[in-house]
Amino acid sequence: MTYTKHESAISVLLLAAICFTFFGLPTAHSQMSATSTTTTIKTPTTGQCSVLGLAFSAKANQVIGGTFGSDSVIDFYILSQNDFNALSQENTCSLPYAANPLFDLTGVWAYDNAYGSSPIPTSGIYYFVFVYHNNGIAELTSGYATVELTYPAFVTIITQAQPTNTIMNSTNTT
Repeated sequence: MTYTKHESAISVLLLAAICFTFFGLPTAHSQMSATSTTTTIKTPTTGQCSVLGLAFSAKANQVIGGTFGSDSVIDFYILSQNDFNALSQENTCSLPYAANPLFDLTGVWAYDNAYGSSPIPTSGIYYFVFVYHNNGIAELTSGYATVELTYPAFVTIITQAQPTNTIMNSTNTT
């Protein structure tokens, strides 16, 4: 098989077109500038849970993404102010039926779990929410669960006193 100068030139142009296409792509999620935080959740008594909410401000249409993880099994949600208030008032360890989380993943254990929200519907206050259920099977000897979270640099965690844990009774239905 022999190539002419014309076929070689076409090959080079095709290769260049393929390479330059990748230079024009937006940065991948993992390449975006990220901020991280590490916090703890106090271990509740057996049969209860601890809820930790980290408030942040976001603008309409932003998509919040990053990684999260813990040294114990946790639930992770991104909630609006209204859904967070409803969770706090329900006095259970799960989201209210009418809640519409922007992200939810339950029963997760380990680090570097990726998350990505639905687009933020309106500018305002939202919450990263972590729920630690103490089912009595595995007790943490430290007395708290460690949670790590990364989030985009454009997210502003609202400055406030140390987050407080809300301990709620677990309700099991069969």
